[in-house]
Amino acid sequence: MNPRQRIAILLAWSIVCLAASHVAVAAPPQIPTVVTVKKLCPTCGKKIVQKLSELPHVEKATMDVEQRTLRVTCTPGGSVSPRAVWETVERGGEQPIKLHGSMGTFTTKPPK
Repeated sequence: MNPRQRIAILLAWSIVCLAASHVAVAAPPQIPTVVTVKKLCPTCGKKIVQKLSELPHVEKATMDVEQRTLRVTCTPGGSVSPRAVWETVERGGEQPIKLHGSMGTFTTKPPK
């Protein structure tokens, strides 16, 4: 291999390494926290969704009246305490019976 070929190969390899170092890596998908409640009326549910949306790091909160669930999705890299979610639902007047999220599944109020 002559010096010109070596330089060309070295240059090509440098470009490949440089390009690889700038590849964006997608954040892992956020696991939503889902709370199942004993009952859920649309009016109470809307109030609870609003309160859940105000928790730190919450990107989106939604409800499904038929399934009696409230769903919380956090901002990328963010998290919310299962206990904070549980207590927010309680303060909204509903009784949580199950909470499932990235920190586990709870059928009673999660510990502090």
